[in-house]
Amino acid sequence: MKNLLCLVLASLIALVSLNTSFAEPLTRIALKEFLESISVKFGGKALSKTALESFEVAVKKYSLKYGKARTMTLITEGGIELLEAASRYGDDVIAIAMEASPGARRLLALNTQTLLPLAKKVGPEILELEVKAPGLAGRFVEAFGDDGARLISKNAPASDLPVLLNCAERADTPATRKLLLETYTKEGTSFLNKIPAKVILATGVAGGTIIVAVGAGKGLDKVGGGLGDGLENAGEGVKKALPETLARISRDFFLVAGAVFGGIGLFWIWLHYRYKWLVEAKKVQLARESTKV
Repeated sequence: MKNLLCLVLASLIALVSLNTSFAEPLTRIALKEFLESISVKFGGKALSKTALESFEVAVKKYSLKYGKARTMTLITEGGIELLEAASRYGDDVIAIAMEASPGARRLLALNTQTLLPLAKKVGPEILELEVKAPGLAGRFVEAFGDDGARLISKNAPASDLPVLLNCAERADTPATRKLLLETYTKEGTSFLNKIPAKVILATGVAGGTIIVAVGAGKGLDKVGGGLGDGLENAGEGVKKALPETLARISRDFFLVAGAVFGGIGLFWIWLHYRYKWLVEAKKVQLARESTKV
């Protein structure tokens, strides 16, 4: 009886070992086929044996950390390039990609050198801004700062982003740029529609431009019972921006006036000497004619 039990136990151990030896190669084959299919999906070339082995190790590592399903989904959406980026720039690539949308994962995989530092600094939200406005995420951070870029990423539709960035980059002062973001956050797309494109191109964006845009369609009396009351209710940003705006308007006026009057003066001088030259030329001509006679 004892021998029989030992025999059954040995058989079970052998069977388990046999199943394990077959299961491991099947898992590796399935993983290999998965990685090759992802490479083909995004137009990549056939993976070398060395690359496959490296990616297999990476997939197993990330599966242990994040779970097999999440890891497979991540690679399916981000592509083989995401694993390549992780091998080059570190595991932060995968950590950030796990918090991003499918489109953002793919952009991170293709433009890791630019987007990874931004994502580390601002957060994965900046990748969603890059999805909405490809190539502009860094400029939004420069214009509005980290917090402003995060806010815009969450709330602004893609159609507003080019206009909003154009206004910010043409704002005359940091205070005006801050006021722009505050007003856009409250008013939304309707506020941007009230700023004429010709004004932005011709003079840029000043605090006064924003005040007028807020008052458009309401009447400045509704902004706060006239401009004085309107400024009281428009927020601290307006109060800070107005003196700088008035100074800018005054400076621009004197520059334009100086250019106009300077041009008139130069034209008058040219006209004066032109007249004298014509008179002298006429005298010479008359003198020659009288000599001939």
